Amino acid sequence: MENYGDIKTIRKRKRYLKRLYRQCQNQIERETIGWSLIANIELLHYYTHLGNFSVTGDIGRILNECVVLIRDIKYKKLNGIFRQDEPYMDENYLSFLMSLANYVADGNLQRFESQIGNSFDRTSAMNGAKHFYAFLQDEAISSVAEQILSDTSSIYFCECRNKKDHLGSTFFDYIFHKPYICVLEHHDLRDLFTLIRECALGVKFYMKEDLHCDSFQNVCAYVMEELAFSYFETNETHREDIELLKKQRESDFTGYANDTLMQIHSLPGQQNLKSFFHPNVNEILKVIPRQLKKDLVEIQAYVMARGLVQQIQFNKELGLEHLKTLMRMNISNEQRPDFEKIGLGDDVLLTLAQEMSMRSKNVYSRYHEKKR
Repeated sequence: MENYGDIKTIRKRKRYLKRLYRQCQNQIERETIGWSLIANIELLHYYTHLGNFSVTGDIGRILNECVVLIRDIKYKKLNGIFRQDEPYMDENYLSFLMSLANYVADGNLQRFESQIGNSFDRTSAMNGAKHFYAFLQDEAISSVAEQILSDTSSIYFCECRNKKDHLGSTFFDYIFHKPYICVLEHHDLRDLFTLIRECALGVKFYMKEDLHCDSFQNVCAYVMEELAFSYFETNETHREDIELLKKQRESDFTGYANDTLMQIHSLPGQQNLKSFFHPNVNEILKVIPRQLKKDLVEIQAYVMARGLVQQIQFNKELGLEHLKTLMRMNISNEQRPDFEKIGLGDDVLLTLAQEMSMRSKNVYSRYHEKKR
C-alpha cells in the first residue's frame, strides 16, 4: 500500500518550520523559511478545509513580514528574489490581452458540465500519470516527473465534498526542496488529469527553484493536460470521458474569458453601450483591479499553452525545448513579457486565439448535432 501524505506530517513540518523561522536572524534565510512555512500552512488549510482559505493568524503575520522584505530594494538586489504579485500592465498590453480574451470568449457562451461515467482509483491515477510522463521521453521533464510521482509522501489525496471545488493545488517548500501536490478526489478520470497538471508545476519548481512566482506558471500545466488528452485518446483509454473533459476545458475558459470581460466592462466609466463595444483602454487601465489583470494574463497563458502544444505536435524536440525555456524564464512584473524567442509573439497568439474560437464553435456544433 502506498504511503501518501497525511495531516500528521504536515503539522510536524509546520512546527519545525515555525521554530526555524523564529530562531533565524538572517533576513534572506528568514524569507525563504517564511515562504516554506506559508506553503505548509496553506497545504494544511487546503487539506482540512478544501481550499476555503483566508489569510489570518500566523500566516497573515508571516506573509506581511515576507512582503515587507521582498519590497526592500537592498535585499532584492542581494539575492535577486522577488515574489510576483501584480502583473505588468500598460495600454498596449491591456489592449492586446483584451483582444485575446474577446477571441476566446467568442468561442461559445454556453456552459458545459461534463458527467464522467467511469470510476478511477488512486493507483490508476498514479500509474496513468507515470506512463504519460515516461511517454514524453524528455530527459529533463520525464525524470523529474518520475521523481515527484515516486515520492508518494508528498502527494495528498483529499476527499472532495463539493463537486464545484477546484481539483487540485501544488505548494512549494524551499527548505525541504520539494513540491507538495494536493488532489481533491472525484474518483473518476479527473483525478488523473489533476495529478498530471500539478506534477507539471512540480517539474517547473525543480527546473527553477526560487521564490519567483511568475504569472505564466500554469502554462506548463495546461500543456501537459492537452498532451495527456491526446496520449490517452491514442491509446484508446476512456475516449468518451476524455472527449467530455476536453469540452469541459473549452467551456471553462470560454466562460472565464467572458466573465472577465464582463467585469471589465462594468468598471467605473465603462457601463454605457458605447464603452461596451469600444472600450476606453486608457480609462480601464486607471481602474482595473489586480485580480482582473491576473485573469487576463491567465487567458494569455492558456492561449500560449495551445501554441506550445501545436509546436510539440509538429516538432516534438523543438516544442519541448521551448516549453522548458519558458519554465526556466525570469518573467519580471516590471516590464511587458516577450515570448518571441519561443515562437509565441503577439501576432501568433492572436491567430491562435482566433483558431481556438472557431474550433470551440465547431466542437459545440458537432456535440449538439449528436444529441439531436
